[in-house]
Amino acid sequence: AGEISTIEILDIASGKISTVYQTDSTKGVYAPRWSPDGASLVFEQTLVEGDPSLVESFKGVSLEVLDLATPGTTRQLIPLETFATNSDWSRHGSLILFSAPAEGGDPGGVLNDIWVVKPDGTGLRQVTDAASHGGTAIKGTFATPEDL
Repeated sequence: AGEISTIEILDIASGKISTVYQTDSTKGVYAPRWSPDGASLVFEQTLVEGDPSLVESFKGVSLEVLDLATPGTTRQLIPLETFATNSDWSRHGSLILFSAPAEGGDPGGVLNDIWVVKPDGTGLRQVTDAASHGGTAIKGTFATPEDL
């Protein structure tokens, strides 16, 4: 909090850097992941309101999709209160997976499960059931060439 986050793309051949997304000082951007076709990014966006040194100022983590044809404009895929982290695209781009904590869990930590959603925000479903048994599932990946 208090800093500006950007997503920048470096063209290796030309050395040109393009800023495709920038936040104000209340938001942070983390872990952008390319879609398989290279046309979009999914990333985590945090929100802090008030004194950043206070835990209650941390409001959550949303998943955002940025279509590179319209830099600067995102579409919220998963809402802030979900505290979604560790997102990634399926190999064919038809699903995005992420982890989210159950009640009493920590984002990206204990008592998390893996979820999938279509890039348009539909079809949300839980694919693990670790948190209800006291476990955690984070940093998932698609293990087969076919989407679930």
